[in-house]
Amino acid sequence: LAVSLLLAWFFVPALIEKLIIRKRRKRSVIAGLTRNPQRKKYGESRVERGIIVLQNKVREELRGKRRLVYFNQRYSKVIFFMSGKKAWFILLVVFTFGLPVCLLPGKIEKKTTRSFFVVSSEDELGHWAKLYNSTLGSAFYKEHIKPVSDVALGGTMRLFTQKVSNGSYASGERSETSLSVTASLPNGSTREQMDVLIRKMENYIRQYQEVKQFETNIHNGQRAAIRILFVKKHQRSVFPYMLRNKLITKAIELGGGSWGVYGLGDGFNNDVKEQAGSSRIKLLGYNYDELKVLAEAMRDSLLQHRRIQEIIIDSKFEWYKNDYTEYVFDLQKERLAQENTLPTDLFHSIKPLFEKSVYAGDWVHHGRVEPIRLFARQAGELDIWNLENYPGRTGERNYKLSEIAKIGKWTVPQNIAKENQQYLLCLQYEYIGAYQQSYKVMERAIESFNQTAPLGYKSESEQGWYWWGKESSYKQYGLLFLIIAIIFFMTGFLFNSMTQPLVVIFIIPISFIGLFLTFYLFQLNFDQGGFAAFILLAALSVNANIYILNEYNNIRASRPRLTPVQAYLKAWNAKINPIFLTVFSTILGFIPFMIGKYKEAFWFPLAAGTIGGLVLSLIALFVFLPLFMNIGKKNDIY
Repeated sequence: LAVSLLLAWFFVPALIEKLIIRKRRKRSVIAGLTRNPQRKKYGESRVERGIIVLQNKVREELRGKRRLVYFNQRYSKVIFFMSGKKAWFILLVVFTFGLPVCLLPGKIEKKTTRSFFVVSSEDELGHWAKLYNSTLGSAFYKEHIKPVSDVALGGTMRLFTQKVSNGSYASGERSETSLSVTASLPNGSTREQMDVLIRKMENYIRQYQEVKQFETNIHNGQRAAIRILFVKKHQRSVFPYMLRNKLITKAIELGGGSWGVYGLGDGFNNDVKEQAGSSRIKLLGYNYDELKVLAEAMRDSLLQHRRIQEIIIDSKFEWYKNDYTEYVFDLQKERLAQENTLPTDLFHSIKPLFEKSVYAGDWVHHGRVEPIRLFARQAGELDIWNLENYPGRTGERNYKLSEIAKIGKWTVPQNIAKENQQYLLCLQYEYIGAYQQSYKVMERAIESFNQTAPLGYKSESEQGWYWWGKESSYKQYGLLFLIIAIIFFMTGFLFNSMTQPLVVIFIIPISFIGLFLTFYLFQLNFDQGGFAAFILLAALSVNANIYILNEYNNIRASRPRLTPVQAYLKAWNAKINPIFLTVFSTILGFIPFMIGKYKEAFWFPLAAGTIGGLVLSLIALFVFLPLFMNIGKKNDIY
């Protein structure tokens, strides 16, 4: 756009001058032929044919001027009629666009923090919040009035916000046909064991000539995968489906581990492991021990929610639960405080029961020095129950371990992970209920953690939602108001007026109606491309209005005796052709993004939304621009 603007300023005038483009003279060619002294040598018949051709051209020009006069008369009547019903047409625009009643919150609540949850409270609400809850937040309004008011007042905005799906178009159908085979072994298996198992499946796949290639990746002793690609002529045939069924049969026959077959149709998996959980929270901090304490505190707080049964803490996110567990010694700190016992005293009293390889001295024998090491005899005999009930003593106090500590088996991280020089811990759990409610619970826990955690520690969501986050989407739509403000000030400087910029801005919501209807009627997905269409429409839809308003102001200044409607019609006739060509060329430029078998993410919503908005902006230009300019008063002369 910047380059095209420079070309229009500097290159086009020079090109016109070099091409010697002159304005056509309005001289009668017929008179020129009749005055030509050489006309006799051409013959009377040739002159007569030229006169007939020119007469036809004159008739066409007169016919075009008659059509223009007829259009101006009809259009002026439309302007006068709409000016007489101005309030009705403005209400039509408002209710067609819609009032945001469907976006009103169900209730206004004050959030207070308890542990790691943000709990709603109405004790400290103000007067207006309580009034809102008793009227628009009441059960009667929600059950009887809201279903009707949302439909009656929501307009196209309600259809867009409630009926249009959020999310980009997937591109999986365009990828090359492939199958994936996964193998898994229990925790503690080696890469050699996995290699032996995966080679059996490779030897089975190798016998098929229809397979172009397969690639095996052994991640570790527990995970491996094979990706299978097919020759071109069999990619869209029935063979990939036949091979998938044969691979499933072979996986059941091989055994030796857990197998999975994916890629076409329903996947197969005979792994008996449970899923780790779809709700994911990432904790970051600069001290691993402190971060682990905070993670355990967050886990305990989330487990208070009755819809959360189990939470896994690990160094990375997994699809399935890790079968690696360790016994964890959990001290009852309150009981230790009551017994006036320090954790170090408890540790030193238990340590002799499990001492191994304790250096006790050296033994010199035949000139050789051998170290003497001691091993606790009961270390290999005591089990968990005996340890919990073993009588111990710290100082002068006797105790039973089960009274002041608990020993449990927990899934613990096998590695210490870092991200951007910060220690990383991952919390995963499954929420029993709707995913929207799960997301709210997780957001509240994260917000509370970030408010109460020490400096240098933070938590964030690692959730894989297919729509934009609520907070980020609000910020993005806030950019629209920034663009509208910029348009207001720029047009204000251009028109030297504070009211005419409002006329330009009022056309923008009408173009958004076209975008709303396009996504709703054609059932399109809305993603970042749709948001970009909002931005683009806010700029493109005002261009035509600026052209006509600027020409209108120039005509009014040069010919003050014309009525406002007459000046507007002259401005319309002077600018409608370049406006129509600009809009039409823009629409044609976006059509290639909509042609094809597949819908491109970002580009298809951008093209569809922009085209729908531009079409309706032309209607708004014809119908509503003179209405907003308030030029339809018959008594106006100046």
